[in-house]
Amino acid sequence: MDEMDRMSQCAEDYRKLIFENTHYEWHMEHDNIVDRKEYAGLVEMICDVVCAKHSKPVYVNSTAMPPEVVKSRFLKLTDDHIEYVMECLKKNQNHSGIENLRNYKLTCLYNAPVTMDSYYQQRANHDMYGS
Repeated sequence: MDEMDRMSQCAEDYRKLIFENTHYEWHMEHDNIVDRKEYAGLVEMICDVVCAKHSKPVYVNSTAMPPEVVKSRFLKLTDDHIEYVMECLKKNQNHSGIENLRNYKLTCLYNAPVTMDSYYQQRANHDMYGS
């Protein structure tokens, strides 16, 4: 197997893992058309970052991050994280101040594992105890 075949197989293996972790096929079958398109776009972004051969840092929240750190976190994302990001993006419909929407979404995905639980806890507290 030459170098290009190995890289192609590696990328395909990563895509398969990402699709499994995010229950991609289930969402493509059961989500409404708008959510399905947004979901597919976010999963493709994850695949782009994970499968790309990076030699330069990946920028997350305007901070240069080592590519392997970003890849590692992205490989751990689940459908819960993607649904959380989609919910947050829907709540913040004013994207006029965002210069690069792709980088904004990548930052949201990167931060999802460390912000999701506190977000839902705050929502539960608000619903249970009022504002």
